[in-house]
Amino acid sequence: MVRRKFNLNIFDLFVVAAILAVLSIVLFSYSNRPYLGSRTVQVELKVSGAETIQAILPGVETTDEIYYSGTKYPVKQVSYRAEADYSGQINNLYIIIQGPGDITSEKSIFNGQRIYLNQKAEIHSGYQAQGYVVDFYYAD
Repeated sequence: MVRRKFNLNIFDLFVVAAILAVLSIVLFSYSNRPYLGSRTVQVELKVSGAETIQAILPGVETTDEIYYSGTKYPVKQVSYRAEADYSGQINNLYIIIQGPGDITSEKSIFNGQRIYLNQKAEIHSGYQAQGYVVDFYYAD
């Protein structure tokens, strides 16, 4: 009678199946990265409200890297400009950010997300603000 060298039981099969499942999940997570875009896109955001602008203006002046609408990939703040009324009170703040994206007639992508005009957007870094997308265009 010939004896087998290795005896496999159900526990061994479950362990092998679990290891294969974990490896396939890890490989899938690495290969399932979002398409960020192939060109550089600039997006102009409009933040309104005098009280909000006064609260975030010191952070806007010193910030270089921000996060756009909850993504985990940072984008660069290029510039900002404040718009004041006749009394000198700042009512609108325009923040221009730059990151990877693509603009086509079918869809526009910025930092891995679809982007539309007048879309509500949130940015945060040393400050947090909500505004609207006013314009987006290629930086080059």
